[in-house]
Amino acid sequence: MKSAIVSVCTKAVFLAGTIILLISCKNGQNNIPDPVNSIAVKVQRIEKVNVAFPIRTSGRLSVESEQKLGFRTGGIIRDVYVKEGQTVKKGQQLAQLNLSEIQAQVTMARAGYEKAKRDFCRAENLYNDSVATLELFQDAKTAMDVAKSDLEIAEFNLKYSRIEAPSNGKILRILMEENEMAAPGYPVILFGSLESQWVVKVNVTDKDVVSINTGDSARLFFDAYPGMLFPGLVNEISGMADPYTGTYEVEIRLVNFNRKKMVTGFIAKAEIIPDKKQGLIAIPVDAVFNSSETSGYVYEIVDSSATLHKIKFERIGGDKVYISEGINPGTYVVTEGMNFIGEDSKIIIDSL
Repeated sequence: MKSAIVSVCTKAVFLAGTIILLISCKNGQNNIPDPVNSIAVKVQRIEKVNVAFPIRTSGRLSVESEQKLGFRTGGIIRDVYVKEGQTVKKGQQLAQLNLSEIQAQVTMARAGYEKAKRDFCRAENLYNDSVATLELFQDAKTAMDVAKSDLEIAEFNLKYSRIEAPSNGKILRILMEENEMAAPGYPVILFGSLESQWVVKVNVTDKDVVSINTGDSARLFFDAYPGMLFPGLVNEISGMADPYTGTYEVEIRLVNFNRKKMVTGFIAKAEIIPDKKQGLIAIPVDAVFNSSETSGYVYEIVDSSATLHKIKFERIGGDKVYISEGINPGTYVVTEGMNFIGEDSKIIIDSL
């Protein structure tokens, strides 16, 4: 009887100890990492940086001063004295109209002016002798002035019935040939001044043009000279968009072309480096997943938890993507292990 009582007591003590142990384990389970939901990841701190991205585009080489030369009056082209690509000197005659008609106009205007001068001299003498009235004298003076103006106009038209080189330069293109009928002011010759600089004219988008200022540096590459870099500076920026393309023209002046032969029309690849820098948040490319051309996702670590963010790319350069907002600088993002993160995962930072 006594041994039975001892056996029952022993079982009761064992059962009580087991219950206490289970309660203790239950109360302490929050302090022990759950091996199923704990994920070890690597992270990296993100910062806000000031960066300038090169703007890449292409364009055509030309001289800074390109002029379309034409005749002041219309007529039949008698002679074109130059050829495309020819180098000419300032004042050299390039083309001429048939002068028969304009020369006749000059002759008539000159004869009219001579007659008006004679009439004025007679009227002046008569007025001084008190024979002619003041009105007659003034009318003669006016007629002479008008005749003189007509002669000056005719001589001016005669002068610009010839095309002369405005400076030392090169004939870029012949737009009309001999015996063609040229309208007044219509371009006949495209002329490039050799006294001006070589420039490359490129087109950029509205998003890029706001980052460019005159004086910004540029790098130019020509297919004619593979592997060679030609330095340049932004010389001029268009104030309005092209109505057909919606782009803005930017003129880049060559700073040094290393005595290489340059020809109008060379195609150039250009990289403009804006002096104005942007403040953007830099995120490692390794932290971005499920990305497209313009956006992607990252995990930000907050209190041992991973918070998913969708980010929109402002720029992509090297091993970084750049955003303007969405994550605060100074926080950490996951760079390795993001594929294993679940909704309830507890994050263990493997290394910084």
